[in-house]
Amino acid sequence: MGLLRSLLRIFFRHLYHRLAPLYDLVAWVVSLGAWQDWGRTALHFVEGPRVLELGPGPGHLQAALAGAGWSPLGLDESPQMLGRAARRLRHAGRSSGLARGLAQELPFASESLDTIVSAFPTDYILDPQTLAEAWRTLRPGGRMVVILWASRWETRRLFELSHQGPTRGAAALPQALARAGFETESRLEHVRNGVVAMVLARKPSRL
Repeated sequence: MGLLRSLLRIFFRHLYHRLAPLYDLVAWVVSLGAWQDWGRTALHFVEGPRVLELGPGPGHLQAALAGAGWSPLGLDESPQMLGRAARRLRHAGRSSGLARGLAQELPFASESLDTIVSAFPTDYILDPQTLAEAWRTLRPGGRMVVILWASRWETRRLFELSHQGPTRGAAALPQALARAGFETESRLEHVRNGVVAMVLARKPSRL
């Protein structure tokens, strides 16, 4: 399993960089066309006007957020993906709040964000520094919305595999968030074309 995870990590790194033009095709094939719908599940849980997406990739959720009335920010390490996301927003007539950077070093002021959202992140979401930066930049009462995985089929085996996926599953993230001080909730959202596994986290409000 360790070798498979390493090979998958290498593949997705290439897919996110020099193979970025193939990303949408691969995502469509893997999800049988449901990938974008799964990502848009996050829209139901976004709060407040100041929204940051970590790892926006080709920009589908950015466009959905903009279309729903937000003016989202987006932070990504990949210049190839940022270029694709910027073009998508431009073609949709939307302004871009995209920037290149790392989740472990967010270029935003403390307590300046209402919601941080991430759809299908890799292991960076478990980095204690990522969660420390999320805590720093979210206002008291702000929240994180993370889509861990999704599938057209819900089976016991999927729950078992979810603990071995790119982010080591639905158990590791809530534990890491709790250690960082967040209140957490794990959810399975049943949607038209499958089931979406999510983790919601909230920074406690000041007393």
